[in-house]
Amino acid sequence: MLLIAGLGNPSTEYNLTRHNLGFTAIDYFIEDNLKMPLKFQNKCKAHILKTNLNNKSIIFAKPQTYMNLSGESIKALINYYKIDIENILIIQDDLDLNLLSFKYQKDRGHAGHNGIKNIHEELNTSNYSRLKLGIGRPENPNVEISNFVLEKFSKKELPDLENFLKLINKSLVNFIKDGFSKTANKFNNGSVNLS
Repeated sequence: MLLIAGLGNPSTEYNLTRHNLGFTAIDYFIEDNLKMPLKFQNKCKAHILKTNLNNKSIIFAKPQTYMNLSGESIKALINYYKIDIENILIIQDDLDLNLLSFKYQKDRGHAGHNGIKNIHEELNTSNYSRLKLGIGRPENPNVEISNFVLEKFSKKELPDLENFLKLINKSLVNFIKDGFSKTANKFNNGSVNLS
């Protein structure tokens, strides 16, 4: 069984904010690939959707603990469903990647991301797969990071966000089919496009 969890903050006020890009990616994938409405159930402090794709049993999850306590939900899901650490993918926003770029990584530090920091602490390991989605840093150095990550994507950015999510979808299908290593090798060099 795979656990694919996107990080974000609950409440509609955070929809389409930079910090909720993990939630956005999960929602987009389900709507686009499973051709079904978003019918999540509540379990283990998360909204989850269980399904099968490419002969794999998958749990898609959006922790509802608020970002800084994401690990509480991830740990509860792992324990409840008996999921091996190598079958986990966490989708997160990343300030240090350029806007709308992405990278698959495993066994790295949290780089100041409080959601990832809490997951590291709760699982007592960093040895799980992550999909880091770039949100860039504010152009104005006087803008507080805490405010920047809670900003919504601008109307100018939304068309590019749509194309970005399509590419993320393509990579997630590959991850489900072939696992972390092959997916990282294929997508991390940035040469894959939608054609």
